[in-house]
Order: sequence, then structure tokens, then C-alpha cells
Amino acid sequence: MDIHKNARLTAHGRERLVKMVLGGQTPQAASEAGGVCPRTARKWVDRFNEEGLAGLQDRNSRPHRLRQPTPQPVIDRIDGRLARGERP
Repeated sequence: MDIHKNARLTAHGRERLVKMVLGGQTPQAASEAGGVCPRTARKWVDRFNEEGLAGLQDRNSRPHRLRQPTPQPVIDRIDGRLARGERP
């Protein structure tokens, strides 16, 4: 499994953190033990409650959509150049 380079916790660490909170520790205490902020701890607990263990896996951080996508005429022009063997 690839681990996000900036992730403080692996999926296993997130599971431990969630179990600590569900076992009675406060998100504050569990987050200090895990080296993350309480907001992050609550986020993982919420994801676990909604999705189970699958919710604790790494997710793609790529945006679902672009604010300003490339206009279609530009895409068509690039595709035409590529089809002719030109470099964009």
C-alpha cells in the first residue's frame, strides 16, 4: 500500500485512534497520542462510523472537478497537433 507522503497516520494508526475514541477516550486525548489535532481525530471517527474500515484508507487528494477547466477549443487544438505528430 502506498502511504501519502504527508500522512501522520497509516490506516492502521487511524484504526487505533478510532478505537481509542470509541473505547472512551476523548478525541483530544486520542489525538495527542496519535500526533494529530482533535479535528482530525473526529474526522476519522466520523468516516469510520459512516464507512467502516474502508473509510480509514488513504484517499486521492485530486479535486473532483477543476474550477476553470481547459476550454474545449484548446483541447481540440492540442489533440489535432498530437494526431499530426507535433508537440504541444
